[in-house]
Amino acid sequence: GAHCLEREAGGAGILLGGTAIAHGATIYGYNNADAYIVGDVNVDARGYFSAGTFQALGVTVTAQNGDAYLYVGGDVNANAQGPYNSNSQAIAGNVYGYNNADVVVFGDVNASASTGDFGYALAIGMSITAANGDAYLFNDGHIYATASSGYQGISQAISVNIYGYNNADAYVYPAESSAAWPN
Repeated sequence: GAHCLEREAGGAGILLGGTAIAHGATIYGYNNADAYIVGDVNVDARGYFSAGTFQALGVTVTAQNGDAYLYVGGDVNANAQGPYNSNSQAIAGNVYGYNNADVVVFGDVNASASTGDFGYALAIGMSITAANGDAYLFNDGHIYATASSGYQGISQAISVNIYGYNNADAYVYPAESSAAWPN
């Protein structure tokens, strides 16, 4: 399997049109894939003057034939901004496990995508898929997804998307809440 241990991950893509793709961390394992990030993940993809495609991917963990696991001790932030007639996509976290997929984040998750007139903006906070097993999310912060577009644009925002073939469980407990931790 693949393993990643990082203190902090970040990436940036800034372009005046065309394509800008920013990756914070991408972990791929033929069997299992594990990512342990102690700090924050911040990615930003922007375009300013001409149309294009702008994609910000915070953390992607893929286990082709096994289990996927993501641990982040801080925040995960993905921001994509494009001008007129652009496609902007921000995905803070995307975890896929052929069997199980587990995610633990102790900070906030923020995905923000925006575009001008006639554009398309998609923001996904956290997407977790366990194709043949269980999907699990524990978040000790907030999960935000914000998408905006101009005149005749299309905007879609999804805070959490979780799918488990057998079971899917999500626990989101902001630090200031009085909720008990799951057993």
